[in-house]
Amino acid sequence: MLKKKKDAELSITVIIVAILGLIVLVVMIFIFSTESGDAVKTLKTCAAKGGVCKTLDEAANPPVRCDGRTIGGVEGCTGSEICCLEI
Repeated sequence: MLKKKKDAELSITVIIVAILGLIVLVVMIFIFSTESGDAVKTLKTCAAKGGVCKTLDEAANPPVRCDGRTIGGVEGCTGSEICCLEI
């Protein structure tokens, strides 16, 4: 009789630990998925790539030019601005 009671206690303990482990795993997945999304947005910005957002204007005095290279597909620059990287 004593052996069966110990076997039952052991299996209940294993089930409880497994459930707690799954809960922790789900919470960690949620935290990392939301935080990594924010990190990706930050890394796509012009400033994160070492650039400066500029509105090119050849008619200005002095003219506003990009003396380096320009890249597209970045966030942080508005409307007609481009991301200008120094070479």
